[in-house]
Formats: sequence, structure tokens, C-alpha cells
Amino acid sequence: MTVTRNDISASRVELIVTVSAADMKRFAETAAMRLSERTTIEGFRPGKAPFDMVKKKVGEMVILDEASKIAVSKTIDQALKEKVTEDWVGQPEITIVKIAPDNDFEYKVMITLLPATTLGEYKNFGFKKEVEPVTEEDIEKVVSHLRETRVNEISVERDAKKDDKIILDINMSLDNVPLENGQGKDVAVVIGKEFVIPGFDDHLIGMKKDDERDFEVLYPGDYHQKMLAGKKVSFHVKAKDILSRELPSLDETFAAGFGLKDIDELKKNIKESLEHEKKHDAEFKLEGKILEQIVTNATLGEIPDMLVENEITTMLAELEQNVINSGGVFVDYLSSINKSSEQLGEEFKPQALQRVKVSLVLRAIINAEKITVSDEAMKNEVEELKKRYNHDPKAVEMVESSAYRRHIEAMLLNRAAIKDLMSWNS
Repeated sequence: MTVTRNDISASRVELIVTVSAADMKRFAETAAMRLSERTTIEGFRPGKAPFDMVKKKVGEMVILDEASKIAVSKTIDQALKEKVTEDWVGQPEITIVKIAPDNDFEYKVMITLLPATTLGEYKNFGFKKEVEPVTEEDIEKVVSHLRETRVNEISVERDAKKDDKIILDINMSLDNVPLENGQGKDVAVVIGKEFVIPGFDDHLIGMKKDDERDFEVLYPGDYHQKMLAGKKVSFHVKAKDILSRELPSLDETFAAGFGLKDIDELKKNIKESLEHEKKHDAEFKLEGKILEQIVTNATLGEIPDMLVENEITTMLAELEQNVINSGGVFVDYLSSINKSSEQLGEEFKPQALQRVKVSLVLRAIINAEKITVSDEAMKNEVEELKKRYNHDPKAVEMVESSAYRRHIEAMLLNRAAIKDLMSWNS
């Protein structure tokens, strides 16, 4: 076997691997034996037919194709070991260059290198964790939300007024052209809660069941859908039902619904929960500030597009899982924001690039500080994941695979590195 290396770019390396005709003859014999194991050849047991009989049965090129797969599997690791000393990522891309009977076999391997990372200062930043205090307004917002979850709603035969819920069919248009995804059936609107945009629900006051109305609403200039920002949108609505809403009183009965004795205890619990949440938010912001600083201080080589594209794929998968966990459907979510996965992926590019940079710098810190993960920590994490997915045998099998264990190890190493960075810099 001979191997030639060509550096295509700072992040792409090409290897040309040549396997001699003599070696290919041996691989072809192995290939013929394997083929005979799954091919019926009269007069011979599976795997026992001679080469010429297998060749006559399946054809020489079929044997060569099988032999090429064996040749790649037997030689690629050694080729990479000989010619690539840098860290690389992803799966090697393999292309057959030359294959013919009684000739040398040649294939090409393309790999993507991890960019060189030179660490800058990553300790002693002296950043402070800034925890926002819990205000009475914060507590009242939660109390208000809890009351909303226990509201009593009754259908009424009267004009709609503030704080009523009205069930609508909605049709939207812009410049007399119906808007894509601008139609809705049985849409619930609480008057006074500024549904979608400010001013929309003001036009609903006084409607009765089966009433229809046409009106225009000016969308804010900074509205997230650019095609609607700053535009007057026409609405045609039909009232399907009017519901009077009665919120529960703030008394012991209300508190008892949450297993507490009175409103004071309820508010105390809310405050403690909000304090915990704000502390967590402050730690998250501090972590982000530190990671941003270590990336700024580091010097990174050319970042391969593949790393960014893989990160975008991961981010889209994370978003889809969050939508599913919230009881939604990802296709419906995309429709609601009027975007495709591809458009969303483009928007994710800057964040994905930053996440790749953080990952590369963390990797360099892990190597520099010789951070390791104990066997016990690995075992505990694997067992925890197996418990979480015990209802899904395929997921459990995946968790136990060597590839996924490498993923777990990388995740635990990153956690350990971030923990150290938090202690060094705050």
C-alpha cells in the first residue's frame, strides 16, 4: 500500500491510497468466499465454492466491488495513521479512483481537519454573578397567571366586553390579497390581553355571537415578520362564541388548590421559586460571558463549513424537541412563524458558528489542563440515560454504543471544563 497526501485547504486533506494488484488478488479471494456464503452454487456448500466457480456465477466485477470494500476497510486506518497527525472530524469521504481486474486499486479519502486553536488568557477575569432581586411585581405576575389557569368560563348571550374570551374565525389580507397562513378557525382571544398585536382586540368589543366585522390594524415597525412590519393589515372576523370569565378569589381555598394553607404561604413559595430561577439565570449569563471572553481571547484557524452545518442541524433538532415537549408539532410551529427549516437554519448560522468556536476552545482548555472524566462518572451518566429511555429499547441500545459513549464523554468533559472556568473567573 502507498499513500499520497494532498493539502486541499487549511481544513481539507486528500489522501490517495494505492493497493497493489497482489494484495487485491488476496482481497478478491476473500470477497469470493464471502459471496459464496450468500450465493447458491450447485454442488458446493455455502462458502466452499472455488474462486472460478464464484466468478462464473456472479461475475468478475461483482467480486471486484466486494474486494474493494474489503481493501478500504483493511487499509484506511493505517493510511490515516501514516499521513494525518492533526485532529480531524466527521466521517472520511471515500471515492473509488481506479478499479480493474489484475491492476492496482486506487481510492481517494477526503477528511476535514479541526482548525488549530491557540488559547489566550482564560483565567482570572474577575466577573461577578449578578442576581436580579425578586420584586412584588414579579410575584403578582405569577399569581395572576395561576388565577388564569383556574378561571371559570361561561358562554353568554350579550355583547363582548373587556376581559371576556371571544372565539373567532379570522381571515387576514394585505392590499386585498389573502395572507398565506393568515386564516384561523376557532381562535380564542381574551379582550384586553393584546392578542398578536396591540389594538386588535379593541375592535372586538361589542360583538355578539355570529357577528362579523372588518377592520384594519397597523403592525409595529419592528414586527418579526418583515413583510407585515409597519403595514396596515385587513381583518375579517366572525364571532363564534362569547365567554364570560370569572377569576378565582385570592383566598385560602385558592391556596389549598396548590397544597398551601393561605395566600401568604403561596406568595412565599412563589418568591423562593423565582429566586432560584433568577439565580440560575445569573449563572447562565455568567457562563455565557466567560465563554464569550475565552473565544475572544483565543486564535482559531479556518473553521470548516461542515462543523457549522452540523451545529445548525443540532440546533434545529433541539428546537424541534422543545416544540414537541411543549405539546406542539414542529411543522405547525414553522408555519406559525412563516419560515422553513432552511430559512431558520440560515438565521442560526451566527449562533452556530459561535457554538463551534466555544467547543473548539473548550477542547483546547481540556487538553491544556488535562481534564479527565472518571469511569464512575461515565457509568453514572450512562445508567441515568438508560433509566430515562427505558421505555425505548432502541434508545437504550444507542446509549450503550461506543459512539454514543464518546459523545457522553465529550459532554462530561465540557461540563467539567465549564465548572472550572466558572471557579477560575468569578
